[in-house]
Amino acid sequence: MKEPTRPSMTDWSVSCAKKNITTMEDANEYLINTFVPDFNRRFALDYTRFESVMEESPAADVINRTLAVCALRKFGN
Repeated sequence: MKEPTRPSMTDWSVSCAKKNITTMEDANEYLINTFVPDFNRRFALDYTRFESVMEESPAADVINRTLAVCALRKFGN
């Protein structure tokens, strides 16, 4: 049984070969104007549907307390 293959950005090289793209300029134009938009349309997720995982940074004093090493010390003998 053959495993299904996942499409990847390396598929663009096969597309270039099929379209007789031989120069870097033509390859870039094909990637920017054709392949990447089609790839994104097929596989990109709508980022607006997901809640952000970024949190607001805590205040500087909270960061300092969090990163502080607190230990009891004895001075003298």
